[in-house]
Amino acid sequence: MPRLVPRRSRLRLGPAPGVAALLLAAALLAVGCGSGDYRARAVGPAGEVTIVMDTTRWGGPLGEAARRAVAPSLATLPQPQPLFDVRQRDMRSALAFNQIKERKHVVFVAPLNDSTREARFLRQRFSDEARAAIEDGQTAVVKRNDLWRRGQVVYYVTAATPTGVMQALEEHGPALRDTLLAA
Repeated sequence: MPRLVPRRSRLRLGPAPGVAALLLAAALLAVGCGSGDYRARAVGPAGEVTIVMDTTRWGGPLGEAARRAVAPSLATLPQPQPLFDVRQRDMRSALAFNQIKERKHVVFVAPLNDSTREARFLRQRFSDEARAAIEDGQTAVVKRNDLWRRGQVVYYVTAATPTGVMQALEEHGPALRDTLLAA
């Protein structure tokens, strides 16, 4: 009778070829994830600030106060130069708002008692309690980092009246500028 001899199996020791590729892909994915923030970076030069304000307010005392607070003139030779290049935008359309959301430095300025789109936008950003405090005479200067894009600084500047907004801009202008310079 023939004797049965077990055959040697050709077992490989070590990971299967597919497992090694899977481990390599997982390692690369883990290293590449970093912060996990996949949003696009904000656009615009470091020396530019977009002020979002109704066009009729921009040409008046409130616009002048915003320009003074954000971009005062620096005494340089041969003539004074503003600290930032200021671009005024309003929220007249969805396209305009989407372009605003891409910018690196954005400052929304409007009194809450206004009927403008900018005032409606700011009213929606505050809680009922915050709106009540603002309507009772408080001012609000709120900074939001990376609101829509990475590397973005957005400010909301508001009060109940245009005079209150001008006071908030004058009082908080230096801190606002310092933040924008550091961003």
